[in-house]
Amino acid sequence: MIASSRAGGAFNFYDKLKGDNYSIYIETSAGTAVMQFADPNSATHSYSQALTAPEPLRADLPAGLGRSRLVIACVLDRSGLIKNIRVLEAGGPDMTTKVLAALPSWKFRPVLRSDQPVEVNAILGFNIDTR
Repeated sequence: MIASSRAGGAFNFYDKLKGDNYSIYIETSAGTAVMQFADPNSATHSYSQALTAPEPLRADLPAGLGRSRLVIACVLDRSGLIKNIRVLEAGGPDMTTKVLAALPSWKFRPVLRSDQPVEVNAILGFNIDTR
């Protein structure tokens, strides 16, 4: 799914991601997580090819997480690793701590434009109602 930078999507964080926004769903042991991502360069440069979504290779979460809503901002780098993790909306304290500890071990096939990896800004949401 592609949207503009003014779309808030499931998170309602309007204008947090500059450029064309994309969304994917990630199956985890704690349920489905939502990732919105954007190449910030697409805000000022027009590309003829859309981004290819990242593919989760490892998205493990510890057992016993709470069910509160948690929203994280981060960077998904060109190697498919999550960096620069920041909490936008904290969940329960135990859940937030456990998820923050787990995210650096997540691994993705990186976002691609043509066949070139692209670093993107992302928002990850846990226990998000997308209805």
